[in-house]
Amino acid sequence: MRLIEKDYYTLGEVVAAWEMPRYDVVYLAETGRMRLSVRVCRTHIERGYWELEEGSGWFKFPEERTRYTGLVDLKEQDAHLIFRDGGAEIATFYTSEGSYCHIEEPSTPIAIFETDLLLRADERRRLEQGKTKPDKGLVKPPFTHDATYEHVEYCGRHFRFGRIQANIVRQLHEASETAMPWRRGEELLELAESGCYRLVDVFKSKPHWRELIHSDNRGAYRLAIPPHL
Repeated sequence: MRLIEKDYYTLGEVVAAWEMPRYDVVYLAETGRMRLSVRVCRTHIERGYWELEEGSGWFKFPEERTRYTGLVDLKEQDAHLIFRDGGAEIATFYTSEGSYCHIEEPSTPIAIFETDLLLRADERRRLEQGKTKPDKGLVKPPFTHDATYEHVEYCGRHFRFGRIQANIVRQLHEASETAMPWRRGEELLELAESGCYRLVDVFKSKPHWRELIHSDNRGAYRLAIPPHL
């Protein structure tokens, strides 16, 4: 019997064929060395790109709105949540730098479980061929963090944050993945349970913090990273 040609495979059947332990699979996915995908069905998707307007911040420009059925790729931080918790609700997906892809109304974020994870056929071939030169999508991203956001790297600079500082960075990173990346300073401080009244006082011990966090000079803040990260 001739096997059918597939465009994608379940993660389970690939791992079984590779005889790879789960912890290695998790490592490859969480570090972006293996790009996982999921299949969506008749889901409202918006795709576009981000542009930086000087003095105002990042703005998105839609290029396509469609009711889409097919594969979308996962960001490594979402793969981490799925492996850690068994599942996660996802609304934004991995794209090349400078662009975005997310679910828009009337569709809602989709629940993705470990059993839903897929591997595109071309991604499987790339991994099995032992490609040594990473493509652009696998280059280490300019913004990385540990689970608690106490250790953050941005464009080659390492930041080590205390608990409250890390909480604020986490809030801003979560906001960067939404349509409203700016957050009011007082809201950030309150949710971080800080006794300070100004964000500058929280980060005054970090001389380069303004490279990571931008202000609109009207009391709102956002991460300096492009919003799709």
